[in-house]
Amino acid sequence: MRYILGLFALSFILIACETKTEQATTQESTVIYEKVDAASFKSAFEADNDKIILDVRTPREFNSGAVPNSINIDYLADGFEEAVESLDKDKTIYIYCQGGVRSSKAAKVMQEKGFDHIIELENGFSSY
Repeated sequence: MRYILGLFALSFILIACETKTEQATTQESTVIYEKVDAASFKSAFEADNDKIILDVRTPREFNSGAVPNSINIDYLADGFEEAVESLDKDKTIYIYCQGGVRSSKAAKVMQEKGFDHIIELENGFSSY
């Protein structure tokens, strides 16, 4: 019984201490994916001179307001994967959508395609 309670407590501690930064090391490089709040997102991209700010919302959403200097590639549109392939994989990608779901999915696609550093706006543009 003590053993089971100990395992339960350890599992709870590990889950509670989960970090929002993930690093996956491959033979070639380390991929860094961070999910940050609006203030951290803004200060990070303002300090970064070698970046791409990627809005993965629909063109209609993008045209209603966007982060300055961002480019729009609609995650839901046909050809999303091909369009992101044309981006520079060595630059830091600052990615967002409206609420955080599409940008998380897009970030996973981009990681699979070899992007090295992705910073996602937590809770999307609605929190910006």
